[in-house]
Amino acid sequence: MTTSTSDDTLFADLTSGVWERYSRAHGALGTLMASLPAREARTRGTALATRAIGHPSKDLRGSVCAHVLPRIAAAGRFPAKLDSLVALASPYENSVRTILAAIPPERRRPIFAREISAATPDEVVRIAGVHLECAPEAVHAVLDYFVKLGQPREGLNALAFMRERNPHIREIAAAFESQLGKPPFTFVDPQVVTVKDVAKLDPVSLEQWRYAASSYCGTKIRTPEHFIKRLAKDELSEADGEMRRWRVLRGKTHELDLWVVWVENGAFFRAGTSSPVPLHIVQDLYEPLDATNETRQLAADLRASAPKSLWPRARKPRASRSKGKSAR
Repeated sequence: MTTSTSDDTLFADLTSGVWERYSRAHGALGTLMASLPAREARTRGTALATRAIGHPSKDLRGSVCAHVLPRIAAAGRFPAKLDSLVALASPYENSVRTILAAIPPERRRPIFAREISAATPDEVVRIAGVHLECAPEAVHAVLDYFVKLGQPREGLNALAFMRERNPHIREIAAAFESQLGKPPFTFVDPQVVTVKDVAKLDPVSLEQWRYAASSYCGTKIRTPEHFIKRLAKDELSEADGEMRRWRVLRGKTHELDLWVVWVENGAFFRAGTSSPVPLHIVQDLYEPLDATNETRQLAADLRASAPKSLWPRARKPRASRSKGKSAR
């Protein structure tokens, strides 16, 4: 097929590096590919995509992955020569899923390995969470990435969502986890803390409670009354403000305190202090709040060590266990 002038123009604009030209061409490419009959979309799209192979422009690759490759994939067999254009970090997640569904499993794993090798840990976690369900055979590429970083448990943390949804991924993750040995932490002494119990807390525990409540609500909370009012804005009651407090041991040493809010959210502190650890739990995911390898590894170790439920029926808190001055 002879490439048309309009395709030449699209290609030039997509690789121009000028935002206005790229943005206009990106939209035009999407409109064009959506308007073409299936056979023409495959033929014209394959010609345009072939021109993009090996081109250094990330903008071009992103647009081809978003608009061109899905039409080729939907039309039938996906050419192996175009595998290099599959961008797993693309924000066009549905487009990538369509492409992956058209690629045989034996070709998907190398795509994951290539994309992951050039990604940051955060990008790998996102790729795993979004796309592994379409290509469960690529789970080894994710685990290998974190093993090379010296953070094998972070690999398990990256698979936390998908291992719950996919039996194949769960089986591989379990086998991998069994080779790592016993997790380093133990979660002990869970206690219920109701909103009414807050008045009985020692100064350090009160600061921990305030921080956990503030993190959950997304605004600074100072008093139980304020917490109740804030919950009411989200149509939650005082009972929904109940928390769980855990002690987290490394060996026999009390290393961390954990406050769990609303079943699957939580804040960690250095044991017996009001100093928060730079990671939190959000909807059962252990998320670092900084980019250090130390925090990533800590998040992975805690995730691996945690009990299945952080929300057991537990006894009410005893009198003050924490010592030290508050951080007010």
